[in-house]
Amino acid sequence: MSLALLSGALNALFMTPRSEWFRSLKMPPISPAVHSAAWLVCYIAFAIVFAEFLTEKYLRKYLWTSFFFPVGNAVWCVVFFRLHNAALSLAVLCLLSSVMIYVTAVSVRKTKTACFAAVFPLSHYLYLTGVNILILILNA
Repeated sequence: MSLALLSGALNALFMTPRSEWFRSLKMPPISPAVHSAAWLVCYIAFAIVFAEFLTEKYLRKYLWTSFFFPVGNAVWCVVFFRLHNAALSLAVLCLLSSVMIYVTAVSVRKTKTACFAAVFPLSHYLYLTGVNILILILNA
């Protein structure tokens, strides 16, 4: 849970959704109205997934991903909200989605609980990737 709080704090530092640049973007109709609730569910799901791996003999093999997502989310916020670079932010989201696909695939082999918990963050990253693609198309 401390990683979730750290990620939220980092994201709050870098997010500027009320900026002039952000308001000038043409947003797709599927843009999320509220992100914080979805991220709360994502980080609860991450906690469930990694709790399932605490007894795993090869925990170190998967533990790196628990740090990857908070850092990756903060990097996305910097790239999108501070650098105003929707194309590079799409690359960051693709990387995050790829790692989440890996975590989900590993979870399938571990337990049904871990796999079920991994599905929400995976679907959320894929959804955000789609939104980012539409932002690029609408603002080209």
